[in-house]
Amino acid sequence: MRPSTSSSAVLVLVVWRLAVRVTHGAPRRNGGHPLAARAAGIGHWALYGLMLLVPFSGAAGWFLGAAAAAEAHEVLKTLLLVVILGHIGATLVHRFWLRDGVSARMLPGG
Repeated sequence: MRPSTSSSAVLVLVVWRLAVRVTHGAPRRNGGHPLAARAAGIGHWALYGLMLLVPFSGAAGWFLGAAAAAEAHEVLKTLLLVVILGHIGATLVHRFWLRDGVSARMLPGG
């Protein structure tokens, strides 16, 4: 598959988002179970890492002709989709089952 402009744009936005996260931090947590907080942290950093690794491995596979990078790209892409589905599932649990206002942290002033 050929690299696209949209994947380059996503990579730029992910790098920008990471820079904002590192310089300004994440919203403060509102309590909750320590294991849930740890799982959330691992999940978010997994998303960031995969959103960086997927385009880099794809670019290495495409531009360098590295077969191992192309194979890694396919595996990482699938893993990213699984992590995204897990993130969506956790969001729905917080919103509709726990009703703990976690999604409000994403809004300005939250």
